[in-house]
Amino acid sequence: MVFSACIALIISVLQGCDNELVAVEQTENEKPIVYGFLNQSDSVTYIRVEKTFADATRQPSEVAQISDSIYFKNINVSLIRGTQRFNLQKTDGNTEGYPRADGFFARAPNVLYKIKTSDLGLKTNDLWRIDVQNPTDNKVLGTSQARVVGGFDITAPAPSVTTLNLRYDNTFSIGVQTEDSVARAFDVNVILTYRETENGKTVCQNECLAA
Repeated sequence: MVFSACIALIISVLQGCDNELVAVEQTENEKPIVYGFLNQSDSVTYIRVEKTFADATRQPSEVAQISDSIYFKNINVSLIRGTQRFNLQKTDGNTEGYPRADGFFARAPNVLYKIKTSDLGLKTNDLWRIDVQNPTDNKVLGTSQARVVGGFDITAPAPSVTTLNLRYDNTFSIGVQTEDSVARAFDVNVILTYRETENGKTVCQNECLAA
């Protein structure tokens, strides 16, 4: 997800619920772009902060391969809940076991900001804010906030259902019950284990898995 004129934080808590934070536009030429997840099951929380860039003489694909073009040299990144401020530590994801994949942007260093998740004490419905600040003049370059979403239970198919009718002309629904009323979207992956038979004999082909 890329925002050219705003800062965003994605919060994911408990069983993968997520909530997107979109902040107001900035007046500076270099605007922060923030990616991250708050997840109670993670021991360490990592936040990525990059900046917008433009070059009148070079292609974006060339500029994006220069680390100084995509990262701020000196910023403070904080997560805030009420009157509590949690300052994140700058690190290189490549040395933390999270190398950046080959692609459009420079791989090294892989600048991230981290904090122990246990220090945050994540709770459902808590309002969190992220601030990106210039330590020289204490000016906030970007900020955004959202409430933390809670967990959910899958209500359909019911846990007691062990067999589904997957005929081509049959449909079935997936239902969830949430702990709160915060708006959210769900990604659903269905993994099928199946057995293919021909004339009473099991025949496994391609990705066929014996049930």
